[in-house]
Amino acid sequence: EMNTTHDDGSGEKNDLTPEHPNVMLSSEAGLLLGGHSWTTVDHEWSRSSNIPPGAEQNAQWYSSPEKSNHDSLTDFMQKNRHDKQTRKITIFPQHVPINPVSDPLSGGDMNAKKIAGTNESLRVRVRVIIKHLSLNARFFDGFDWQIRPKPNISEKDKLYNNYMLKKKEVDPRKIEMMEKRAQMMGTLLEDGNMFADEKKTFEHHPLPEERGEMLHEAAKQRSQVRRSNQYFQISFSGLKLRQDSFVETSEHHLASCMDLTMSDFFIAETISGNGPVKMFGEWLNECKHPRDTNDGFVMMKMVSMRPTSKISADGRLMSDESQVTLELLPLRFLIHQSALRFVRTFFSGDERDHGPDTAEDHDDENPDDIPGVFFQNFKVKPCKLKVDYLPEKVDLDALKHGSYVEIINLMPLNDMVLMLEEVRIRDMTGWGTVAAEVLSRWLGDICSTQMHKFLTGSAPFQPIVNLGGGMADLVIVPVKEFRQGAKLGKAVKKGTSTFAGKVAYEAVNMTSSLSKYTAKLTNKAASKLTKNTSTSMPSRPTRVPRNVRDTAGHAYESISHGLKEANYKIIILPYREWVRSGPAGAARSVVRGIPVAVLAPISGASEALSYAALGLRNQIRPDVRIEEEAWRKGLNGDF
Repeated sequence: EMNTTHDDGSGEKNDLTPEHPNVMLSSEAGLLLGGHSWTTVDHEWSRSSNIPPGAEQNAQWYSSPEKSNHDSLTDFMQKNRHDKQTRKITIFPQHVPINPVSDPLSGGDMNAKKIAGTNESLRVRVRVIIKHLSLNARFFDGFDWQIRPKPNISEKDKLYNNYMLKKKEVDPRKIEMMEKRAQMMGTLLEDGNMFADEKKTFEHHPLPEERGEMLHEAAKQRSQVRRSNQYFQISFSGLKLRQDSFVETSEHHLASCMDLTMSDFFIAETISGNGPVKMFGEWLNECKHPRDTNDGFVMMKMVSMRPTSKISADGRLMSDESQVTLELLPLRFLIHQSALRFVRTFFSGDERDHGPDTAEDHDDENPDDIPGVFFQNFKVKPCKLKVDYLPEKVDLDALKHGSYVEIINLMPLNDMVLMLEEVRIRDMTGWGTVAAEVLSRWLGDICSTQMHKFLTGSAPFQPIVNLGGGMADLVIVPVKEFRQGAKLGKAVKKGTSTFAGKVAYEAVNMTSSLSKYTAKLTNKAASKLTKNTSTSMPSRPTRVPRNVRDTAGHAYESISHGLKEANYKIIILPYREWVRSGPAGAARSVVRGIPVAVLAPISGASEALSYAALGLRNQIRPDVRIEEEAWRKGLNGDF
C-alpha cells in the first residue's frame, strides 16, 4: 500500500483519497505492474506510466495529464500558477519492488551452470542454507574442573613398596623373618601389622612438612577457580551460507558451490581493564572506506570439482579440487600486551598432557582416512589493516638472547596503517596449511616493504610525522587546488587551514595522552602509599564524548575525588588520631598523609584535563569520534 500526499500550493498537504476531486479512484484506473495484483496502483497518473512490465520502478518526475495540451512545461506552469487545485510537478517515490525476493539465498544457481559448462539445470543432491547465525563465546580465566596433582608417596608407602619388591627376590625363610619383625613393629605402634592393607598409622595425622604442602595445594586450587570478570570473547553475527552439492554425473565434474557472508565479527577482552574492549574487528570509517550495505566482514566463494580419478597412484583417496576467493573488509587491531599474553597462555596447553610418542603417532597416516580439502587455487583479496598496540614491559633477558620481537614492546603503536597484499596460493591441502601460508606471506611483505611504519607509528615519532605531513600540505594542497581551477588565494587558504587543523589536532591529542599518563602514574604512586582502595580514579564513561561539554561530569567527579582524598589524609585522619592519641599522633598522621594529599589532586586534575582534551579532539575531528563509536558497538550485548 502506498501512502501518497498532495500539495495544493497553499502549504497544506492532503491525502489522495476519494474525498479529493482532483484524483479519480476507480477500478478502471488500476494498473497491474509486472502482472501482480498486489502491485495495483489506482492513481490517475498511473495511466500514463511508461514502465514496461517486469522492469524495476524508479523515482521519476511526472506531470499532470493536462500537460499534453500545452507546448511546454513552462507554459503549463504559467497557466496554472493561480490554480491551487491543480498540481504542477509531483514526485511519486515508488519503493515497492516489482519482483520481490523473500529469500535471496534460495534464488539462482550461484552460476553453477556456467561453472559446469552446461546449459541444463543441475540436479541438487543436498542444499544447506543458513539464513542468520550469531554466536557469542566467552573463554574465562581459571578452571571449572580442577586438575588434581598426583599425591606424593609417603615414606611409609615407599617402605611398603620396597618390601613387596624384595619379597619377590628373597627366599621364603627371610620373608617369614621380615614379616615377624614387621608384626612386632606394628604391635609396638598399636597398628597390628605395619604393612596391612588399611595402613592406618599416621594416616589422619600428617607430618608438619606434609601439612604445609597440603595447605599450599589447597590455596592454589582455590586460586584456580573461574574468574568471571576476566575473559576474552569471540562474537559474530549475520552469518549467511548456502551450499549446493550436485548429483554426480558424466556430463560435468562440479561437486559443490558455496557462498558465505558474515556481517560482523570481533574479539573482545576484559584483561586489560575493568570493562570489555575490542582487540580485533572491522575498521569502520565512512570517510576513508565507506562500507556497502550488501558487503560482509567476511565474504567467501568456494567451488569444488570432482577429480578425474578418485584413487591416486599410491592407493590413497583423492579429495575434491577446490577454488576459493576470500575478501575481507578493512581490519583493526587494538591489542594490549596483557590480553595477548592471556590468549596465548589459554591456548598453549600443558606439555605434560602429551606423551613422548605423540609425534610418532601422527607420522603413521592411514591411507583410508578422509583426505583434507585440496585447494587448486586460493585467492585472498587485498585489504587494509589498522594497528594499535599497548605494551606493558620488555623482557630484557629475551632481548639479550636475540629475541628481537621484544623491540616492539619498547614503545606503543598508534594508528599504524598497513596494506595487506593480494595472496594467491596453488596446490595446497588443508585449511590450516593455507591459513599459515597466507599469514606467512603477509608477514613477509610487511617486513620487506612496510617495516618503517613501526617506527613512524610509534608514540614518540607519530606526532612529528603527522606534523611533517601537515607542513607538506602547505605546498601540495594549494598546487592541487590551483591545477583544478581554483584561485591562488583560495588554494593557499585551504592549504593553510589544513595545516592548522592538523597542528591543533596533534596538540590536543598529545595533551590528552600525556595528562592521562600523568594521572595513571600519580594514582599508582598514591595507591602504593596507602592501603585505602578508594584512591583508584573514577572509571571513564562508556559513551564517547562528542565535545567539551560532555566531559564536564567526569572531569568534576575526578577533581572532587582527588580533593576528597587530600581532605581525608590531611584533616579527617589527623583529627581521629588527635582524639585517640593526642597531638603527637595527629602530627604523625599529617606527615604520613602529605604525599597522598599532594598526588591525589594532581591525579584528579590530570584525568579531568585528559578527558576534556579528548572531548575537544572529538569536536575538532568528528570522523575520529564516529570511528571510536563504531568500534565500541556490540560490546554491551548479552548472550
